[in-house]
Amino acid sequence: YKILCANAVKDGADPKKASEQILDAIELEKDQYRMGATK
Repeated sequence: YKILCANAVKDGADPKKASEQILDAIELEKDQYRMGATK
């Protein structure tokens, strides 16, 4: 997902936190996705 907003996260960041930052940066509505512990 980093290609959607490359400037939103630093290299080596925690993958879950990085995903949340990217989704916030692209302003995707919270009801359109759900973050979970499994794939």
